[in-house]
Amino acid sequence: MNRPSEPNDDQVEVEEELELQELARLKPATSKENSVVYAAKDEEEEEEEKSKYGWSTFQPECLQFMSNRKAFLFVFSMTCILQGTFHTYFVAVITTLEKLFSIPSKTTGMLMSATEIGQVCSSLLLPYYVSTRHRPHWISYGSILLSIATLLTVTPHLLYPPKIPKSISVGDNLCVADEFGNHFDAGNSTEQCFDERDPPPYFLFGILFVCLLCVGLGQTAVYTLGIPYLDDNVASRDSPLYFSITIGVRILGPVFGFILGSFCTRLFIYPGEEPEGMTPLNPRWLGAWWLGMLFISSLLFITSVLIYGFPQTLNKKRHKENIAELAAMDDATGPKLSNFPMTLKRLFVNRILMLRTCSSVLHLLPISGLYTFLPKYLESQFRLAAFEANIYTGIAGILVMGIGIFSSGVYIRTREPDAKTVALWVACSAIIYAAGMAALMFAGCDQQDIIVDDFRSPSCETEHCTNCADIYSPVCADNKTFLSICHAGCHTYNNQTKEYECDCTSTPPTPGLCPSTCNLFHLYSFIFIVIVLVHSSSEVGSMLLTLRCVRPADKAMALGLVQCAIGLLGNVPCPIIYGSIVDSTCKMWVTSRSGCHQSTGHCWLYDSNKFRVYFHGTTSFFMFLASLFDISIYFKAQDIQINASS
Repeated sequence: MNRPSEPNDDQVEVEEELELQELARLKPATSKENSVVYAAKDEEEEEEEKSKYGWSTFQPECLQFMSNRKAFLFVFSMTCILQGTFHTYFVAVITTLEKLFSIPSKTTGMLMSATEIGQVCSSLLLPYYVSTRHRPHWISYGSILLSIATLLTVTPHLLYPPKIPKSISVGDNLCVADEFGNHFDAGNSTEQCFDERDPPPYFLFGILFVCLLCVGLGQTAVYTLGIPYLDDNVASRDSPLYFSITIGVRILGPVFGFILGSFCTRLFIYPGEEPEGMTPLNPRWLGAWWLGMLFISSLLFITSVLIYGFPQTLNKKRHKENIAELAAMDDATGPKLSNFPMTLKRLFVNRILMLRTCSSVLHLLPISGLYTFLPKYLESQFRLAAFEANIYTGIAGILVMGIGIFSSGVYIRTREPDAKTVALWVACSAIIYAAGMAALMFAGCDQQDIIVDDFRSPSCETEHCTNCADIYSPVCADNKTFLSICHAGCHTYNNQTKEYECDCTSTPPTPGLCPSTCNLFHLYSFIFIVIVLVHSSSEVGSMLLTLRCVRPADKAMALGLVQCAIGLLGNVPCPIIYGSIVDSTCKMWVTSRSGCHQSTGHCWLYDSNKFRVYFHGTTSFFMFLASLFDISIYFKAQDIQINASS
């Protein structure tokens, strides 16, 4: 005889409801009992309303399919991707901004630090204030702030539109002689006073700095509130899966940023109005840097509206348990603020954590600086166009990094190495990275074909051109690059033959740099990809060492301490340090005037040898210092348990 199946939860609830209705029919309820029933119903209806998707009272039934974890994961992941896209897109258009507004690399480095300053300033106060409030709403507020700040970065383009010549005929830069002597007659001499509407550097810097500061504030709201909201609304066993998806898709943001930057910088700043004869390969090319900002801002606004509609909780049972647990902790331990000094002291005396903190700062500082100015280096060293440099940085850098992180995670999950093995690999990866960067100091081009000694070929003797201005409008002739047609000794243009009479060249000059004859780019790419892959494979192990060297209750505090140190000591000074290093290798500056007040702008021409050595040498030095801390961790890692079985 078959045993009757046990009723499920829905059947039990239905039976209990019927019994209550029957009792209510048989026994008249008192006013007190009625008030309790009505209060319970009101509370249940209120909880039901809190779990619906919508905007305020607008909660259509057709949109309730959005009120689930997967929908939030998708929208939240898209927001994270767009944030990463903005950061690397701004890096991709830095060269264009420097040329357009005459900004030195040190200044752009300070601009990049503004985002980190915003994150550091809000990373502790914001989560504390919003932890008990409607988190999707505050995530949406942060995303809207990020969208508005991204849109406002276009303001300099609207206030100070660039003056674009109708053509780039090299004849514009011919040198002529008159009774006052030979002079450069291009209308572009640095001795003239520019229009008063030329953008004041400090005003432009202020606009962009405030925008990037707001970007940092908005990013903090999304990251620090989105992850806990996701964790509170999924089962504990599903949290690792959701987190791995979130982290995995975030790596796509930087890749998309460089791809978008490549597309926009390939377009002229006014699409369809590029001067006759100018191409993206010309060093004076100005890309449509503002176009990507509009695109990113629009998508961020859409995702912010979608996030706002999510309810305060997606898991009512888990939400009630979390509230009860927090209340019990407050009763048992008192206010959290009273435990803060004790917890902080416990972390500071943890030697392994302090070593991990120093190592994390020294790992991130050179990598962040490298990727910030890598497109500029590739343009200068290998004469790549801006869009080509951005594509390379996105694929050979960020995408390879993602492959390394994913592969190492799979290896650690399946092989379960002990802590000493993980610590040893972290140290080895840092040493390999430092050695690879040292090797890249010798993999570059010396650019001997560019005539920069006294801005004229030593063999050139001419009566026509003896005082060319220091303007950068390069031309190629006789397989040599001259700074301008004036520096090539060209003084007459023949309208019949369409050729120039030049004292320093035997062939007619053509606009732009001469094609590079250096064949070391492929070697550079191979070494770079290998060391990035090796170093990124240590990221998961580094995170595990940080989490396992402290008490379980101190994990969040330990990560917060490491992130704060990275922000203050790594991300903030890093662009400034590398910007100063890049500027120190400049050979030819652009000087601009605003109301006849001269100021130094961006750099037209870098010393390729110094750029290569300083750029990679600094990165190698910082990573070598990081390896020393990693080696120290290796000798102390025997007490760390990476896996439960170890």
